[in-house]
Amino acid sequence: MYVSRATFPASDANAVIEPIARVSMRRNADLEVTGALIFAVQHFAQYIEGPPAAVDFLRTAIERDGRHRSLHTVLDDRPECRRFGGWRIAYRGLATYVEKTIVSVQGQPTAETGDAAARLLRLFREFSLPDAR
Repeated sequence: MYVSRATFPASDANAVIEPIARVSMRRNADLEVTGALIFAVQHFAQYIEGPPAAVDFLRTAIERDGRHRSLHTVLDDRPECRRFGGWRIAYRGLATYVEKTIVSVQGQPTAETGDAAARLLRLFREFSLPDAR
Protein backbone atom coordinates (compact mmCIF):
# COMPACT_ATOMS: atom_id res chain seq x y z
CA MET A 1 0.00 0.00 0.00
CA TYR A 2 1.39 3.39 -0.93
CA VAL A 3 0.37 7.02 -0.78
CA SER A 4 1.51 9.76 -3.12
CA ARG A 5 0.83 13.39 -3.86
CA ALA A 6 -1.02 14.31 -7.05
CA THR A 7 0.62 16.67 -9.53
CA PHE A 8 -2.72 17.94 -10.89
CA PRO A 9 -5.48 20.04 -9.31
CA ALA A 10 -8.39 18.23 -7.64
CA SER A 11 -10.72 19.90 -10.16
CA ASP A 12 -9.14 17.69 -12.87
CA ALA A 13 -9.53 14.47 -10.85
CA ASN A 14 -12.25 12.80 -12.92
CA ALA A 15 -10.57 13.58 -16.23
CA VAL A 16 -7.23 12.25 -14.97
CA ILE A 17 -8.24 9.28 -12.83
CA GLU A 18 -11.01 7.63 -14.86
CA PRO A 19 -8.50 6.73 -17.63
CA ILE A 20 -6.08 5.43 -14.97
CA ALA A 21 -8.82 3.13 -13.64
CA ARG A 22 -9.73 1.87 -17.15
CA VAL A 23 -6.11 1.10 -18.10
CA SER A 24 -5.46 -0.46 -14.68
CA MET A 25 -8.35 -2.89 -15.05
CA ARG A 26 -6.94 -4.30 -18.28
CA ARG A 27 -3.30 -4.25 -17.20
CA ASN A 28 -4.01 -5.68 -13.75
CA ALA A 29 -5.95 -8.58 -15.29
CA ASP A 30 -2.95 -9.37 -17.51
CA LEU A 31 -0.59 -9.18 -14.52
CA GLU A 32 -2.93 -11.15 -12.19
CA VAL A 33 -2.98 -8.16 -9.83
CA THR A 34 -5.90 -6.90 -7.76
CA GLY A 35 -6.26 -3.89 -5.51
CA ALA A 36 -7.96 -0.64 -4.63
CA LEU A 37 -7.37 3.03 -5.40
CA ILE A 38 -8.48 6.13 -3.50
CA PHE A 39 -8.02 9.73 -4.61
CA ALA A 40 -8.63 12.40 -1.98
CA VAL A 41 -8.17 16.08 -2.86
CA GLN A 42 -4.40 16.05 -3.46
CA HIS A 43 -3.34 12.49 -2.64
CA PHE A 44 -3.56 8.98 -4.01
CA ALA A 45 -3.63 5.87 -1.86
CA GLN A 46 -3.45 2.46 -3.47
CA TYR A 47 -3.28 -1.12 -2.27
CA ILE A 48 -1.82 -3.54 -4.83
CA GLU A 49 -1.67 -7.32 -4.40
CA GLY A 50 -0.52 -10.15 -6.56
CA PRO A 51 2.67 -11.84 -7.72
CA PRO A 52 5.67 -9.96 -6.27
CA ALA A 53 7.24 -9.36 -9.69
CA ALA A 54 3.98 -7.86 -10.98
CA VAL A 55 3.60 -5.64 -7.91
CA ASP A 56 7.22 -4.46 -8.31
CA PHE A 57 6.60 -3.77 -12.01
CA LEU A 58 3.55 -1.64 -11.17
CA ARG A 59 5.38 0.17 -8.39
CA THR A 60 8.15 1.15 -10.83
CA ALA A 61 5.57 2.32 -13.40
CA ILE A 62 3.75 4.40 -10.78
CA GLU A 63 7.02 5.96 -9.58
CA ARG A 64 7.70 7.09 -13.18
CA ASP A 65 4.14 8.37 -13.71
CA GLY A 66 4.11 12.17 -13.84
CA ARG A 67 0.71 12.32 -12.13
CA HIS A 68 2.36 11.25 -8.84
CA ARG A 69 5.16 12.58 -6.67
CA SER A 70 6.44 11.74 -3.19
CA LEU A 71 5.43 8.08 -3.47
CA HIS A 72 5.65 6.48 -0.04
CA THR A 73 5.05 2.85 0.98
CA VAL A 74 2.94 2.68 4.14
CA LEU A 75 2.31 -1.05 4.28
CA ASP A 76 4.34 -3.86 2.73
CA ASP A 77 2.59 -7.11 3.54
CA ARG A 78 1.90 -10.41 1.85
CA PRO A 79 -1.39 -11.73 3.28
CA GLU A 80 -2.26 -15.39 2.70
CA CYS A 81 -5.51 -14.41 0.97
CA ARG A 82 -6.14 -11.47 -1.31
CA ARG A 83 -8.00 -8.61 0.29
CA PHE A 84 -9.40 -7.34 -3.02
CA GLY A 85 -9.53 -10.57 -5.03
CA GLY A 86 -12.77 -9.59 -6.76
CA TRP A 87 -11.40 -6.29 -8.01
CA ARG A 88 -8.91 -5.62 -10.78
CA ILE A 89 -9.01 -2.15 -9.24
CA ALA A 90 -11.65 -0.90 -6.81
CA TYR A 91 -12.15 2.82 -7.47
CA ARG A 92 -15.17 4.78 -6.28
CA GLY A 93 -14.31 8.34 -7.27
CA LEU A 94 -13.11 11.37 -5.33
CA ALA A 95 -13.06 10.71 -1.57
CA THR A 96 -12.28 14.06 0.04
CA TYR A 97 -12.90 12.86 3.60
CA VAL A 98 -10.01 10.36 3.31
CA GLU A 99 -7.43 13.12 2.75
CA LYS A 100 -6.64 13.48 6.48
CA THR A 101 -5.95 9.74 6.83
CA ILE A 102 -3.68 9.70 3.78
CA VAL A 103 -1.74 12.76 4.94
CA SER A 104 -1.25 11.15 8.37
CA VAL A 105 0.92 8.41 6.84
CA GLN A 106 2.66 10.45 4.11
CA GLY A 107 6.38 10.53 4.76
CA GLN A 108 6.38 8.35 7.89
CA PRO A 109 8.76 5.39 8.00
CA THR A 110 6.80 2.27 7.01
CA ALA A 111 7.45 0.68 10.41
CA GLU A 112 5.80 3.67 12.13
CA THR A 113 2.56 3.99 10.12
CA GLY A 114 0.74 1.43 12.33
CA ASP A 115 -2.73 2.66 13.27
CA ALA A 116 -2.96 5.15 10.41
CA ALA A 117 -2.10 2.45 7.85
CA ALA A 118 -4.67 0.15 9.46
CA ARG A 119 -7.32 2.91 9.21
CA LEU A 120 -6.45 3.44 5.55
CA LEU A 121 -6.67 -0.29 4.83
CA ARG A 122 -10.06 -0.39 6.57
CA LEU A 123 -11.24 2.47 4.31
CA PHE A 124 -10.08 0.51 1.27
CA ARG A 125 -12.15 -2.46 2.42
CA GLU A 126 -15.23 -0.26 2.91
CA PHE A 127 -14.80 1.29 -0.54
CA SER A 128 -14.59 -2.12 -2.16
CA LEU A 129 -17.89 -3.41 -0.76
CA PRO A 130 -20.49 -3.94 -3.51
CA ASP A 131 -22.97 -1.47 -1.97
CA ALA A 132 -20.38 1.21 -1.20
CA ARG A 133 -21.70 3.60 -3.83
